[in-house]
Parts: sequence; C-alpha cells; structure tokens
Amino acid sequence: LFFYALARRSGQSEVEAILGQARSKGQMESWDSGVQFLEEEMARMGKSSAPLMVALSEMILAKGDLAVAQKWVDQVVKDFPQNADVWGIQMKIHLMMEDKEPKKFLEKAIRAVSRQIELAPGNVGPRLERFKLFVRKTDLARAMQELNDIYAMYKK
Repeated sequence: LFFYALARRSGQSEVEAILGQARSKGQMESWDSGVQFLEEEMARMGKSSAPLMVALSEMILAKGDLAVAQKWVDQVVKDFPQNADVWGIQMKIHLMMEDKEPKKFLEKAIRAVSRQIELAPGNVGPRLERFKLFVRKTDLARAMQELNDIYAMYKK
C-alpha cells in the first residue's frame, strides 16, 4: 500500500497506482474498503476510466454481488466497447451463475471469453481460459484446436 502511495506522488502512472492501492486495500482490509476507495478515486478524477471500472467490477464480484458487478460490466461495455478485460469479468459472472442453468451459462462464458480474444488476440490468458471451458463442456475437438492455437503463438 505504501509503495503505491509513493508511486502516485512520484508521477508514476496514476491509474496503475490507484489500482494497486485499491487491490491492496481489498485484500488487506476488506473488499468493501477497496471498492469504496476506487469509487472515491473515480469521483475525484471526474471522468470514466476503463481500467478503474473493470477493477471495480472485479472487486464487487469478489464480494459476491453479481448484480452490481454486472451493472459495472454493462457500463464498461457501453462506454469502452473495445476494452477486452471486461469480457474476462463477464465470463466469471456467467460461471458463477452456472449452477442455475449449466449449459446456458457455460455457453455464455465461452462467448464472453471469445469476445475477449477478438479484442486482444495476442493475449494467451483468455485462450487458456477458453480451452478450460471447452474441456469443462467436454468439447474436446475445440479444446484441442484451442491448444494448437496457443502453441502456434509460441513457435520456437
């Protein structure tokens, strides 16, 4: 927490420092304090920031408040349609709702992570998540194709 405060004073990336402080507060104190800190910083800045809004939705999701997290995800998608990270949060929300209708929400999670891959094709993390979802769905042909795509990204 201390180092993030120093980073803010020394002119380092303000958004990264705010995110670090909020995550530290969330993990050390409570998710509520991290959420409150982020909301206060966003109000202080007076403008929307995709990374801050995504982090806020992620912290709210960590608290278990799916409806509020979904509200923030919807807002990020509306304000920043090219943001890829928000789709990872959307995938997590769908997976948390999977117990209600497993096939429906697993498909929605796959669509969300696929959108994340479309927006950030060079990021291997979402591809690995999609591979795991295909395995979970027992769609092994698509899982294997996903693995081949990942391997192709890391040719020697």
